[in-house]
Amino acid sequence: MPLTPLNLGQDLLDRAEQLAAKAGHPPTDPWNVESDILRAAWTFVGAAVDTYFHERVRGALLTGPMSRSAEKFPVPLGSVDELIGGFLSNRLGSRPRVRLKSVIHDALLKETYQGSANIERAFALVGVTGFWATIASGMGDPVAEVKNRLNVQYNRRNRIAHQGDYHRQERRQKLWYDALRRTDVDDEIAWTRRFLLAANLV
Repeated sequence: MPLTPLNLGQDLLDRAEQLAAKAGHPPTDPWNVESDILRAAWTFVGAAVDTYFHERVRGALLTGPMSRSAEKFPVPLGSVDELIGGFLSNRLGSRPRVRLKSVIHDALLKETYQGSANIERAFALVGVTGFWATIASGMGDPVAEVKNRLNVQYNRRNRIAHQGDYHRQERRQKLWYDALRRTDVDDEIAWTRRFLLAANLV
């Protein structure tokens, strides 16, 4: 039986959970490798959301019916030209859908489906509307709270992945890192599990 988007998202959350367990409860200051393991776990939480929606979007783009947003999904013109050329040169032996899957996969690698605005783009590609109310209801949280939590999660992931989680200072004279506690990571994993289960119902 093929893996579902939810299977992949849950697997990444399981891996985040194992990383967090390995880190234990390190002090937040000074720097220690266990704290960086917690930061890695946080990025896996973001990857769980990203991967879940990537897989849903991929399915919508490849199996249809396509939404209006999906019909406008950008792919490199060179890849399309190569796909058409391969088909025209070998109409009987070519497998354009296989090549199309590869083109879409490569294009999706450049897309991010973390944070509320990006998740809205993903749902538009899938062709689903009215999802926030359904998700919030399934989680028992207000819509604004769900969106805010996703944005905070995404922003922290970006601070870790793109800025090393350094604490912002006007004039740096010492290395300071934003604190990340094990309880914060555990809470984020549990919340994201609830979010993906609720998202999977729409």
